[in-house]
Amino acid sequence: MTNKKNKKGVSLMISYVLLIFITISLSIGVYIWLKDYAVVSEKINCKEGTSLTIEKYNIEESGGDKILNLSIKNNGMFNVNGFLISAGNDSGKIPMQLIWPRTQLQAYPGYFDFRPELGPGQKQNAEFNVSELNKLEIIQMQPYIFKDEDKIEKIFCEQALIKQIVPVNPSLVPKLVSWWKFDGNILDSGSGKNDGKIQGNPVYTNGKVNQGLEFDGIDDAVNSTVTEGKTTISFWYKDSATPDYIHVVNSNGITYVNGIAGIPGQYPVYIIGNNVYIGKTDASTFFSGTIDEVAIHSKALTAWEILQLYNSYNIAA
Repeated sequence: MTNKKNKKGVSLMISYVLLIFITISLSIGVYIWLKDYAVVSEKINCKEGTSLTIEKYNIEESGGDKILNLSIKNNGMFNVNGFLISAGNDSGKIPMQLIWPRTQLQAYPGYFDFRPELGPGQKQNAEFNVSELNKLEIIQMQPYIFKDEDKIEKIFCEQALIKQIVPVNPSLVPKLVSWWKFDGNILDSGSGKNDGKIQGNPVYTNGKVNQGLEFDGIDDAVNSTVTEGKTTISFWYKDSATPDYIHVVNSNGITYVNGIAGIPGQYPVYIIGNNVYIGKTDASTFFSGTIDEVAIHSKALTAWEILQLYNSYNIAA
């Protein structure tokens, strides 16, 4: 009985040894096949010091297209042939939507070729259609160089990959006239022509971004004379009934509240002719609460542009 058990144990051991031997042999065979026949080559990357940067950007909606305009600079040491770009609507996630260039034909979305190649220190503008995104929060860009003269096969510069959140403030939407940030002053950060004048004694306090102005509802206001077009007015306000800031936009008579068409509870910017009164709701009624980031555009902002403006302030906050 004991001999039978020993023989069985030996048989099992031999089986395990054979199984291990076969597994190792197969692994070696697969390795040799990959090495000799699959032609697995060493990973190729760009030269260290290859780099692009986004110097400026803005957004607009025109001709039915939602457009992202970029100003790209080669801030590296070597020529770059182009880049692959994707965009997303959630700044907390990797952007996956490849976007089409508007100024050149490409076989696939996401690709943009510099024609001619972009040398160190040089800049080029690029336009992309982002119509497939309801909102734009983040972009990712990876430079590439062409592997040979046929300009088909590309080498992607993995070490030069950049991700950038793209918040939109009033200056990044076309046709900005005036922009009063109320960050310790009443200067016009738009055209610079329409600085405000203090009436009463409004005080600086915590704003939607940095500082805002708090008005007493008795005689406080900021007045300015704006002769340019005033088609769109936007601002943030907070009063005793609204613990959080509310974003209001009036675009050519249509009002939006927090990015959606609606009627605001308060409208503390009164305009008559070329006179702009921030802190008044009509000719004789003053506003009690805080106002921040007042902007005037000479064009009618679209619903998409307004949503980007509202959403981006929340990204930046």
